[in-house]
Amino acid sequence: MNKERKFSIIKRLICLTILFYIFFIFFLGNFAQSRDDIPAVVVTASRLDSDYNSSSLTGSISALTTVITNKQIRQSVGQTIPEIISFEAGIQFQDLYSSTNGAGQTIDMRGFGEPATANTLILINGRRLTDLDLAAVDFSAIPRESIDRIEITRGNVAGVLYGGGAEGGAINIITKAYAKSGIHSKIETGFGSDSFRDFNFSFSHKKAGFSLSAYGNRVLSDGYRDNNYLKQKNLTLEIRRHLPRGDLFLNINLDDQKLGLPGGRIVDPSKDQNDLTNPRGAQTPNDYALENGLAAYLGGSCDINQFAELIIDGSFRRKDQDSDFRNQDQARDTVLTTWGLTPRILLDANIDQKKLTSTMGFDFYYVDYNSDRKRLPNTAPFTRIKAYQYTAGLYNQSLITLNPHFSTSFGFRFDRISFQIGDTAYPNNPGSYGYPQTSFKPSLTETDVEYAVNMGFE
Repeated sequence: MNKERKFSIIKRLICLTILFYIFFIFFLGNFAQSRDDIPAVVVTASRLDSDYNSSSLTGSISALTTVITNKQIRQSVGQTIPEIISFEAGIQFQDLYSSTNGAGQTIDMRGFGEPATANTLILINGRRLTDLDLAAVDFSAIPRESIDRIEITRGNVAGVLYGGGAEGGAINIITKAYAKSGIHSKIETGFGSDSFRDFNFSFSHKKAGFSLSAYGNRVLSDGYRDNNYLKQKNLTLEIRRHLPRGDLFLNINLDDQKLGLPGGRIVDPSKDQNDLTNPRGAQTPNDYALENGLAAYLGGSCDINQFAELIIDGSFRRKDQDSDFRNQDQARDTVLTTWGLTPRILLDANIDQKKLTSTMGFDFYYVDYNSDRKRLPNTAPFTRIKAYQYTAGLYNQSLITLNPHFSTSFGFRFDRISFQIGDTAYPNNPGSYGYPQTSFKPSLTETDVEYAVNMGFE
């Protein structure tokens, strides 16, 4: 399909969707408001259903979506978020070095294996956690007590709702948004083998249209193997102002981690080497990784009318990673910064005994990646890699329930992605190996248009 025909199809889809929304919001507003059976619109970080509640998994949620509720999370025998999710069909988790609290664990949907992190999209409150460098998401940085539910979306619906990287599916972790009236607090602590210590707290307060919630934890462990320690601190804060026709919120997440990297256990009969005889040993006894992150989300919602809601939110996320691979004489200092803007409109209406739920939105992300490659952590870099990516996407996903036994869904997504990566060499610094380049030189510059279309019957 040539570019002109591709853009023609995209333009038609966009025009039809905009006309569809104008028709339902403005021309059917009076009709919809005259009905008594229209449910109230509830603000949610989900893009699946604006009237979802934890006691009902039916309604407009697609059959391709599984929801793990807060109650199921509390009752699960899984100790980490990936372990809890792995009990669902078609999902496996991989554990790096058997670390504690989910550090180094990855999720694989639909059997992608090694490239699972590039094909399973991880989100928190509908915002991407899977980064430009496709590094594994650090699940240990999410306090388990702060999670309200986990939405697992399979199939092409995930690509339409959330964009690229969702070939296997998408996992959207929804945190608790509404505090109970009054003051509530909880403190928990635990101890275990391998010097494991765990401390968790939660606090919430709601009064006079304001609510405040805080969740935090501290995890310490020596790990099963040598140089397998974990030191983790997390804190999540949210302030919310409740208004007559919507609300405003500010959410801040902080995390700090130090993780020992013991390396693999090698079995090589040709060298008469079998490290499995000492499973607790470390191949790299001095390697480690440091990570600290800051994320801030600011936004609000407004009821357009009785069945339509506008949500606008922006995000800023900064992740600073340092690692020292002493056996390889190499260290890295990487800073990844992401800005996001994700406005959307949610429709939820009953018209002539037929239920319509629909989400239309715009996603904009800017990602800046800087990585210094060094000989040692305290030396100047011999190479600096820099990359950036702009992503602008328009999407729509709708579900029409014709009767209790039959429904149809349709959706599309249109993304424009601009990407550039390059490096700068410093020939006079240790480890440069004589690279002559001394100024930034892009090695790849690319702009692409991607789209996805989804249609189905249930």
